[in-house]
Amino acid sequence: GDAYHPAAAWNYPENLPVLAAGAPLARFLAERSWIIELNELAERPDLYPGVERPDWLDRLPQPWLIAPLTHRQRMEGILVLSRPWVNKPLDGEDYELLKIVSSQLASYLAEEAALRRLVDAHQHEQFSKRFAFLIHDIKNITSQLSLMLSNAERHGANPDFQADAMRTVRNA
Repeated sequence: GDAYHPAAAWNYPENLPVLAAGAPLARFLAERSWIIELNELAERPDLYPGVERPDWLDRLPQPWLIAPLTHRQRMEGILVLSRPWVNKPLDGEDYELLKIVSSQLASYLAEEAALRRLVDAHQHEQFSKRFAFLIHDIKNITSQLSLMLSNAERHGANPDFQADAMRTVRNA
């Protein structure tokens, strides 16, 4: 929708913030599909035009990288990683591996969203079928009562009609 909500956390606090889709960080990640190394963002902000370090990152234990989770040119989410135990500079292979992992995670998120939409559509279909059945029954009862009312003017004094009308109303 219009924001990225926390979907999962490991070794991070449970109360992660919601990131608006229009926030500078989210827009940058969606447009460029770059992995942001937070030390580099602090030292060379010119490499990340328009991106400001969000305040909520300061509440996380040693945030290190932010990666977009992109599936079919659509950003499904954002991955925030803490600094690893081994401190080594990243090379091209590391970035390629991070992109592959991010792409795989994005496909899982997209699959989950598609499955959720499918389940919602199925539930809507089931509701529609039940509602159609109910409406059919109500229309039948309404037809019976309407017919009874139209015949009441002609046969209202007839005791047999009155008894039949009472059974019809009782069954309705």
